[in-house]
Amino acid sequence: MIYTLTLNPSLDHIIYLDTLKTGEINRSENDHLYAGGKGINVSYLLHELGSETCALGFTAGDTGALITRMTEKAGITQKFIPTKGYNRINVKISADSETEINGQGLCPDAEDVAELLRQLETLQEEDILVISGSMPKVLDDEIYDWITALLYMKNIRFVCDFPASAMKRSLFRGPFLIKPNQKELEELYEKKISDEEIPACAAELQQRTEGHVLISLGADGAVYADPQGHVYTCEAAQGRVMNSVGSGDAMVAGFLHGYETGLRGRDLLLFASACGSACAFSERFASAEDIQKLYEKIKHGG
Repeated sequence: MIYTLTLNPSLDHIIYLDTLKTGEINRSENDHLYAGGKGINVSYLLHELGSETCALGFTAGDTGALITRMTEKAGITQKFIPTKGYNRINVKISADSETEINGQGLCPDAEDVAELLRQLETLQEEDILVISGSMPKVLDDEIYDWITALLYMKNIRFVCDFPASAMKRSLFRGPFLIKPNQKELEELYEKKISDEEIPACAAELQQRTEGHVLISLGADGAVYADPQGHVYTCEAAQGRVMNSVGSGDAMVAGFLHGYETGLRGRDLLLFASACGSACAFSERFASAEDIQKLYEKIKHGG
């Protein structure tokens, strides 16, 4: 089972405009409301691809109840922990460029965190936990340390896709996969990193984690270092970007599904990249059929 952990789930209100005019009334051309948060996004696409998944995290208030109903309606198994406050609403504006306004979110307390850790205690060695996204403002980022320490002691594979400061502290615990973007990569190394340096950074991070390293570069493609020490690169697929929100999460889902179904090396990178690109070319998430078509296209140089 692939579990996903979203500490700060959200309702994502995506609004499409021709042009965003600040200081004026803007009327949308189209808009959608989704249950969001990076881990939930990963579970959505894993479910679409046919992998068994369960979404974990905190929910509260009317917005939390709606997130629960939306994930259940999508067919995703969830074991959310109720807490105080309400789940945040994030506004994503797609116009000439993409603009995001993210809310603060929940108010979990020490007992809620203890309940989460008790929940994670039930995971088995054959499971994988994807830890994604930010945390509620009321929590200390040491929560990532507590979670990864627990997983390390139980020999459970985990994926790090959370802020670079905490990711850096988790590297010595041997995560199965880390997925920084270029900004997070620079935060890990505390310096600017040129495009030419990225493959070497991927290789060095792989040696430190002894796991998989996937670096997402948006329109510039992706870089992947595998446990055998090989480094692969790929360009991003060409297409009309409709919504880049969640495309990095789609890459994580694609990587895990591809790995689960036997893909390795460059093919694994291409499938993960196809998932990210196909979702960016869609209003929300691409279908498994569209992802497979794009994967075959980029695999054969189309």
